[in-house]
Amino acid sequence: MLSLRVPLLIALSIWLGASSAAQGAALSVGDFSGGLDSGGTPAGWHLVRHAGVPELRIESGPSFASLEMRSAKSSFGLQRDLSVDLRAYPRLAWKWRADALPAGGDFRSASTDDQAAQLYIAFSRTRVIGYVWDSTAPAQTQGDAQGIPPFARVKVLVLRSGTAESGRWLTEERDLVADYRRLFGEEPPSPKAVGLRLYINSQHTGSDASCAFADIAFLAAGP
Repeated sequence: MLSLRVPLLIALSIWLGASSAAQGAALSVGDFSGGLDSGGTPAGWHLVRHAGVPELRIESGPSFASLEMRSAKSSFGLQRDLSVDLRAYPRLAWKWRADALPAGGDFRSASTDDQAAQLYIAFSRTRVIGYVWDSTAPAQTQGDAQGIPPFARVKVLVLRSGTAESGRWLTEERDLVADYRRLFGEEPPSPKAVGLRLYINSQHTGSDASCAFADIAFLAAGP
């Protein structure tokens, strides 16, 4: 799982204030069709590395482009700034695929806190929700992320678990404000989503993991 130690807190502090491309009822924040730039990341995204060597590439398929990430005992991710009004775009949708899960990964213990696919939404510099594909913890398990400083709170919700659905593209759609209320027991600190991070790690279990993300977009509120 991502580290929310000082490097990420610094990163969270620069998550504020970027714009995204709006297309009618959807606000696209990750279609990856532009490939990688000269720095080796998709345009508008920043690489965050905590351990090992990042391995990522863009795969152009017949229907959509995807970001593929591989971890060999490493810990890294991509993040981008957001400034999305959740009153207008309250839901987040994305496609993801877990090809290899870290052996024995389980977010509930610091010693096994590895996941193949992780998506984090920041509501402020210190309030974050993480949606993860865990190797062991059952789907719908929720809890606090490991290794978080006392002035920050990261809530984790397991959406997928184990290998039964690995290797297949799956689509998720979440009501972000409803999830925030359920996980934190309070209203969000602001009506905006201010940051997005995609992450993979396998350094705690000393294993390998791989995943892919595509078509990440905020969806407009219904009539």
